[in-house]
Amino acid sequence: MATPANYTLECDCSGYVCWALGISRQATNPLYADFNGGWINTDAMCMDGERTSGFFESIEAAKPGALIIYPGGKKGVGHVGIVTQVLKGAAIKVLHCSAGNYKKLGDAIAETGPEVWKRDDARFLWYCGLG
Repeated sequence: MATPANYTLECDCSGYVCWALGISRQATNPLYADFNGGWINTDAMCMDGERTSGFFESIEAAKPGALIIYPGGKKGVGHVGIVTQVLKGAAIKVLHCSAGNYKKLGDAIAETGPEVWKRDDARFLWYCGLG
């Protein structure tokens, strides 16, 4: 589908992941209300994975369906995607939404390699609502 010339693309990775998981970006869980005004973004997801009372739990290794994420922190923008393929314990394909995907591929939502997550602060999370 062609994008009109006057169309402004806006893409949000954490919003896409919440949509894919079937959860609202606005959480009533007190963990989110206290941390981020109830808004689920990459920093909130990372913080949640470090606790025992939220939606996500940290896991040691990649598996299909896991989130791969790094926080934005005070000066940056985080990023999150859904691991779709694993080889020998390493994520090799990730489904995610980004403006970079749109610029390179013509679609904001794409399955790519995990190169953008090759950082010391990247981690894996599991959505506790999944079996």
